[in-house]
Amino acid sequence: MKTIVSLGRFSHEKGFDVLLAALTKISDQTIQLHLAGDGKERGRIKKSVAAYRLEDRVRLIGWRHEVRDFLMQGDLFVLPSRYEAFGIVLLEAMACGIPIVTTDCDGPLEILDESCAWFCKAGSADSLAAAIAEALADPVGRQLRAENALQRYRDRYTLDQAVLKFEALYQQLAGA
Repeated sequence: MKTIVSLGRFSHEKGFDVLLAALTKISDQTIQLHLAGDGKERGRIKKSVAAYRLEDRVRLIGWRHEVRDFLMQGDLFVLPSRYEAFGIVLLEAMACGIPIVTTDCDGPLEILDESCAWFCKAGSADSLAAAIAEALADPVGRQLRAENALQRYRDRYTLDQAVLKFEALYQQLAGA
């Protein structure tokens, strides 16, 4: 059994309905989805789980404050957003060293590339299902991309790196 983890605010732009539809298109019926979050779309998501008959494969577990602990339970992190301005949750997944599947919207494309994650067309259940299936079928690729994402996180997004970038910006602005 493999576990997909995903989390966020339950709203239309986050694409959790697309993730549920994608899960129905993946032939491996042992794949589980643990979906953490809450929001105005919670009722609609619960109805979709029932309509797709995914009750045995999907766990809606509510909001989680221990994001790292939650992410570490998964074999794959999926961010199915239709739109994502930046994606703090991507940084959290990168820092955990978990393989990532995400959409080709602005935020993920700013943070990641094909060496660090699998990309799919935003809003497309078929494209998302194909990316998930490809990632789950490739254990070596999952490990390599997760390692690349973790290294990118360390190189660009840690506190030490942020401080260095701010210092360089201040020096540039001061004309130094």
